[in-house]
Amino acid sequence: MGPLDIDPKAAPSELKAILAACEAKASEQNVGISGSTATLTHISTTGMITAASVGDAPALFLAKDKITADVTMVPLTRDHEPNHFFEQSRIYNNKGEVSSGRVYPSKLNLTRAIGDFWLKQPPVKWSSVMNPMWFSLMPVCI
Repeated sequence: MGPLDIDPKAAPSELKAILAACEAKASEQNVGISGSTATLTHISTTGMITAASVGDAPALFLAKDKITADVTMVPLTRDHEPNHFFEQSRIYNNKGEVSSGRVYPSKLNLTRAIGDFWLKQPPVKWSSVMNPMWFSLMPVCI
């Protein structure tokens, strides 16, 4: 995919729309019980970075100090894991369970993904629902 020339304020909506299109395409192709993770990033011409993540495909920003040459790693996403407080709360609120780092009854080790449509149907619609996360760093010199 080529450059996405959009207003930095619109980046979250644009990236979410791209991930939604991936979800729709997977549904059209009837991928069955398969699922996938994905991460998209956008760097604006003003240096704003926006990241959208579903599952456990990480995005990292590496910054190098011009004087010391030290490199700092900044995570832009976090994995959607069952033991994370907010993910676990969402699962329990939707009648699911978490045990040994897995979501039950599905036994998956992630809480969100593209695909896995069998988990998005009642009564287990609580698992693997796509919901990207957004992080922005401003300003960034590019």
